[in-house]
Amino acid sequence: MTEAEELSVALGLHDSDAEEDALAQDWSEMAKLVKKANQHALPRRGEKDYEPDGTDAQALLLHTAKETMFGTLLNSVRGSTVKTLIKAYWEEEQRMARIPNARGSFTNTMGKVDKHGQCWLQLHEFVYLVERGTVSPYLALTVGDEKSNHEDVLLSVQDVYALFSSTEELDEFLVYAHLKRLGFIVVSTDNPPAHVTSFYPPLSQKSSASSNWFCHIHSWLKTPQNLFHVPLYHPLHFLLHRYTSSPQLYEELSQHIPFKKVPHDINELREERNNGILNPNVKQWKIAFNVWKPKSSFKKKTPGLPDFQVVVYNKDNAGQQFPTYDEFRSIFHRLDYRFDFLNELDVDDSAWDDYTYTDGMPTREFMQRNKIAPSQPHSGGDSRKKKARTYPQHIAQIRRLKSGFKSFILSVIDDGLVSFVRIAESDFGSSNIWYTPPSQTGTTNNRTRSDKVDV
Repeated sequence: MTEAEELSVALGLHDSDAEEDALAQDWSEMAKLVKKANQHALPRRGEKDYEPDGTDAQALLLHTAKETMFGTLLNSVRGSTVKTLIKAYWEEEQRMARIPNARGSFTNTMGKVDKHGQCWLQLHEFVYLVERGTVSPYLALTVGDEKSNHEDVLLSVQDVYALFSSTEELDEFLVYAHLKRLGFIVVSTDNPPAHVTSFYPPLSQKSSASSNWFCHIHSWLKTPQNLFHVPLYHPLHFLLHRYTSSPQLYEELSQHIPFKKVPHDINELREERNNGILNPNVKQWKIAFNVWKPKSSFKKKTPGLPDFQVVVYNKDNAGQQFPTYDEFRSIFHRLDYRFDFLNELDVDDSAWDDYTYTDGMPTREFMQRNKIAPSQPHSGGDSRKKKARTYPQHIAQIRRLKSGFKSFILSVIDDGLVSFVRIAESDFGSSNIWYTPPSQTGTTNNRTRSDKVDV
């Protein structure tokens, strides 16, 4: 082959590569395909130039590519098909939204279906689904004495937001939408399930009256002890008592400092619930939501105990003040969820069925009577329990004091920003956290620090 032929072949290859690059960046053919076939997917973009060279040719090509790309986007098919359209009608009298034919995965955790097959949504559920674009909001019109769906009035997002009647409803929606976007299962306490599950056994009126009498008698029996009690700082106290070590002083001081005894196990939890009396003069904060971790076995009719409970507090609302100590005590008294500090139940979901009550009867009996399959335990639960890390006593005590016992989630709203704070009930009063010196009988090498732990 001669040099001229080799040069012509090289130039031909070079020209073919340039033509392929030009065709790859040409949007006109793509636009024709979109207009012809109404494709839903956008065409892939070509390679960009490294930097502008300032020539009119490059500017013209860039302008043509932009116009072609924007034309492709404008000519694409928009909207939703009639088959997949889900209409939700807002009923102002019930202040709920009605879906005649509900379908979709959202029905697994949201809404209630009546005997006619219609799904009813709460206001916050309705607004959340409208924001996502899952449902199309319509206003339910009344023509004469019957409701007609032939004259549908489509609502805008602004119209849907205007349905909130108070700032409290809007605050609860902000918290609800935030938790739903994080993937949690959220149910309002204003919309209880068909079968309510509680950790506490049902309390009859007779037993409630007897528990109140027990509280009065217990306080009356403690009165003589308080009358003959000698204060620690009184000189007579040191005539009756002798202290030979620092732990004895700490023990005596711990008995004179008042504190609230925190329940540590199942029996103490139920005893506190039965014997506790709510103060009517204390503001009762609303427990707004019950929250479950994401799980495929969730059932709307029998959801079981929630994993968390949420209280909403708006910092910018002049009518709300941060909860006081007595108000916190009232919230802790009304908590009813899966208490995570109960280690004997922290094995699998089926273990809670033996300690909870559904519709006033033990959950295990309720499930057998209604032929409901029990919760399946997690695979590898026993191995996870064996592999649980153990800590020294003093470290375990510090971890327990830090995590606390009963707890709830306080949702704080500040200028529309939602923050979550865990409020826990710690027990510093009954935990001896002071230093106890080692015994003198051991050898020098065995003289190590030992902490007295009573958790």
